Order: sequence, then structure tokens, then C-alpha cells
Amino acid sequence: MKFLKILILNLFLIFFSTLNHCFSQDLDQNVSLDIDIKVDFSVDLGMEMPPDFAKTIIVQIGSQNQAYQNQYGTSNIAVIYQEGILNYASQLQDGNHNEAYIIQEGSRNKAYQNQYNDFNTGIIVQMGNGNEAHQNQYGYAKGIIVQIGNGHIVTQN
Repeated sequence: MKFLKILILNLFLIFFSTLNHCFSQDLDQNVSLDIDIKVDFSVDLGMEMPPDFAKTIIVQIGSQNQAYQNQYGTSNIAVIYQEGILNYASQLQDGNHNEAYIIQEGSRNKAYQNQYNDFNTGIIVQMGNGNEAHQNQYGYAKGIIVQIGNGHIVTQN
């Protein structure tokens, strides 16, 4: 669990590096999530490969999880971390300099992330059971989906 918290923090820091974004997502009628972060932080995956190579990592803890990653282009990074049972994750990168991260903890979660063209950053974090997220990016886009709880469905284009 400590590894997962550190990974989530690092992904947030990467996503908001040198930018000052603020977003709100209503989780229900009484609760909202406000984030305002300004940092200068970068993470090197330490795979000791030339910077124009595509890099992928899949970590699965539990049983009957499925993960698929397809990359076409150069300098792409794709990471999937799943902990639990019966989780499904799929990422497609068709372009250059894209970053995609999916983190799922729980059971029966599904995440689909597609990145087309160049310089996209996408993050999906799901903690709970039976959540589903779809994220499509078409160039120079940054997107994040965070779902905590059960039975949420989100599509973001």
C-alpha cells in the first residue's frame, strides 16, 4: 500500500509539473475534490534506454487481472499497476512523447486509455470495486480521472 501511495503522488507530481492547474470533480452532492498544485518534479523510470525508445511497465498483484499495452511511435511511457482480482486495463499510444498511467486497486475495475498524436499525458486512478474509466486524447492533452469508491463510470475525451 505504501508503494501505491508513493506511485500515485509521483504521478500527480508529474502531471502537474511546473503548471498551476485547479480542477474540481463532484464526487456526490456534498463532497468535492479541489486540487491546486505547483511543483517542479520529474521521475526517471531508470530503465537505462535511449530517450527515444518506448517504455512499458505492467505490475499485477492478485489474480485474474488482465493488462494490454500497445505503443506505436517513439519516446512513449506506459505504466499499468493493478492490485486485486478481475481488473482489466488497456492502453494504446499512437504517436510520440505520450505518457499513460493506470492504477487500479480493488476488484472488477476496467480502464481504457487511448492516446493519438503527440505530447499527451493521461492518468487513471481507481480505488474500489466495479469502476470503469475511458479516456481518449488527441494531441497535446492532459487528463486525469480519479475514482474512489464503487460503481463509478467516467468517459473523458
